[in-house]
Amino acid sequence: MGMSTSLYILDDDLYFGRCLKKALETTMDHVKHFKTERNFLKALNSPPNIIVLDYHLEHSTGLEVITQMKQEGVESEFILVSDQKDAKVVMKAYKSGALGYFEKRPETFKEVQRCIQWMLLMSNDFNYPLKREEFRRMWLKRDR
Repeated sequence: MGMSTSLYILDDDLYFGRCLKKALETTMDHVKHFKTERNFLKALNSPPNIIVLDYHLEHSTGLEVITQMKQEGVESEFILVSDQKDAKVVMKAYKSGALGYFEKRPETFKEVQRCIQWMLLMSNDFNYPLKREEFRRMWLKRDR
């Protein structure tokens, strides 16, 4: 058994955040949901393996938070969830360093869970660095 894996969710939608937390607790050892950027950023002194963020936050966007964390050297993997259907937002998400982008809909919980299971598998529960390009290629090819 490797080290325990951890995940933070930043989403000001309490219901969605709680449902996602419940879904991901079956896959991860430590899952925490944060409703505000402030409480989330306070908890980042020990960053988790994976961070799932909403696009629309109370005071900023998930993209801005990712950019800020990257500048501060946070090495977590990022997944963005959003009710945005705009292709430009999706491209910006990937450019900013998000490994996955999911639209908020009933299947989202299962999709995010599956994405995370792949991440755990390909990094051996984060005992090895995740090969991002290889992960993206495999993830995009998965259902074809």
